[in-house]
Amino acid sequence: MSVSSLGHPLVGTASADKTARVWGIDSGKCLISYTGHGGSVNSISFHPSQDIALTASGDGTAHVWKATALPEALGASSVAGAATGGGGSSEESAAESSEDDGGRAREANAGAVSNRVNVIKYPIVSLSGISFKRDTQCRA
Repeated sequence: MSVSSLGHPLVGTASADKTARVWGIDSGKCLISYTGHGGSVNSISFHPSQDIALTASGDGTAHVWKATALPEALGASSVAGAATGGGGSSEESAAESSEDDGGRAREANAGAVSNRVNVIKYPIVSLSGISFKRDTQCRA
């Protein structure tokens, strides 16, 4: 687990399901899901002054990725760098309203905005050849 206060207070979690997630402390909601690792994610750490995170995985890689939440998920009208550029890709898209539905799709989508999760699949940088060795000898 790692905590970031850059812009909005966030908590990052690493998981055996091969994902790292970023949660809004204020909302308690998942804002970002990073799915780029092939093995369990063992650790996450935030950069102290940029919207990037570093994760290490049991697959022997460490990934640096853009940890920026969608501005709608944060409840903000704009957040610097909140677009999904730079190593990220959003899987979410807004439902479009047609003229004959009377705007109902737009109204239904307005409630879903706060439930959006920015899914990031690809790192900015991938480091490989990392090995985690355990000391199996008992020392007195």
